[in-house]
Amino acid sequence: MIKKVKTIYILITVMVGVVMCGILFWWNNQDGFECIQSSLDNSAGFYSTFFFTMNHYLFCKKNKINFEMKSTEWLFKSKDGWTDYFEPVSLNYYTECITNSTYSHSKVLEDFAIIEYKNIIKDIYIYNHRTKLKINDIVNKFGLNSNTYDSIFIRRGDKLAEESKLLEETEYLNLLLSKNPKCHTIFLQTDDYNCFTKLQEHINTNKLNIKLLTLCDENSVGVIVHNHQKKILNNAVKTNHKNKQYISQNIDKMNATKTLEDMNSEEKYKHTIDMIIGVELCIRSNICITDYQSNVARFIKLAHRDSINVHNILFPDKDIDYNHLICPAYGF
Repeated sequence: MIKKVKTIYILITVMVGVVMCGILFWWNNQDGFECIQSSLDNSAGFYSTFFFTMNHYLFCKKNKINFEMKSTEWLFKSKDGWTDYFEPVSLNYYTECITNSTYSHSKVLEDFAIIEYKNIIKDIYIYNHRTKLKINDIVNKFGLNSNTYDSIFIRRGDKLAEESKLLEETEYLNLLLSKNPKCHTIFLQTDDYNCFTKLQEHINTNKLNIKLLTLCDENSVGVIVHNHQKKILNNAVKTNHKNKQYISQNIDKMNATKTLEDMNSEEKYKHTIDMIIGVELCIRSNICITDYQSNVARFIKLAHRDSINVHNILFPDKDIDYNHLICPAYGF
């Protein structure tokens, strides 16, 4: 009888020990079962918001944390959000999550090197079938084969109100010709048709054998994302603003421009898909000349097939430090 009781006692002790070990393991690994949701919101531009989502993805991949993307409140949502243009993105290390956390624009979870952002673009920036077809349609229309053309990217619009200094169009072209004197085809990605007009005039005046292509609407004087940015542009006309002269010349058209936040779903889709296609053509080009004053330009630098061929006209002979710990939304 005593022997039987001892056996039962030992079995109970072992079972309690196993249960306690399981509880301790669960407790010590709670963070491992966390799920992070990255929210693409309506507070900023496309690539600014996307850079923070890349930060959240990197953090989850490094720490083996489940990741998912939320885009129901995204400014660029046409119908569903991210999947209007791209394939779904997620990381699934665990079937269930103990805790759920949501982070959005401006939230950096950990500092990563620029090269780490560059390396994961291919993991999350994946076009859906519809987007691929639209890109191919433009490639075929313009007759652009990879590495047979060069590109220039110029972002204006609301950027001129606070963030960017206006740079002359010919500066971009002159740098491009210094890098590739045999350039014959240039794709211009811009939101301001004035850039196309000025570059075409320069090409014609100097009898350059260059075909200039763009997707920019001839009535566009730059993208304005939020309505409050129009007030800033109008105030710039009244002050000693660095871009006062140019803004003054175009302020009427800027005020008449429909902001992204006022566009309907069809207009948002067209605006966004045209931007995505234009950026992709810059990424595929042989040499791209831009400046790093915008998130779009910084994304092109990182996503380009050969990033060393993307040049900043403000510092044409200096490449970026890929080991710099910074979210590209804040600059290089």
